[in-house]
Order: sequence, then structure tokens, then C-alpha cells
Amino acid sequence: MSKLVNIYGIFDPIDGALRYVGMTCKALAHRLLGHLHNPSNSRMAEWIKSLKDVGHLPRIELIEVVRSHAALAREGYWIRRYQGCGLLNARKMG
Repeated sequence: MSKLVNIYGIFDPIDGALRYVGMTCKALAHRLLGHLHNPSNSRMAEWIKSLKDVGHLPRIELIEVVRSHAALAREGYWIRRYQGCGLLNARKMG
């Protein structure tokens, strides 16, 4: 039996915009801490720093739970769906 994987979004606390889509088997709070201390890419690092500079932190929300065999495809689906909306994901889905 395959594991369950959380597909999550990281949102801007100021305007509510979705800024990043990812997947994890960990608790969402734990995964957010990972992003805060070691952002996935330089664009995300700059964004997180800009939020911290004004006393804010991004928020993380569950988008969907999937089986591990489908996780990469579902993460790709969400990245493609929001690709033109300012996502900071380094990997583009075409």
C-alpha cells in the first residue's frame, strides 16, 4: 500500500495569494519551518525575507491528500494551474 502525501500551498499572509505548491509526508507545520529556514530557491528566499522584514510569515494550507504514486502528477497539476499567478516554484510544469 502506498503512503499518503500532502499537497500543500504556501500563501502570502498580506494578500492571500498562493506563492508556492509542494508535497510532503511530514506535518505541514514542520514543512513550513523547513521552508522558512531553508527556502527552496532564491526567489522564495527573497519573498520570505521581505515578509519577515515587515513582521509577517507565510502560511501553509493543505490542498489535497494523495497516494504517493500519484503525488508528483498532482503536484504538477497544481503548479500548472497556478503557474501564471506568481508562483515561486523553481520547477515549471509545461
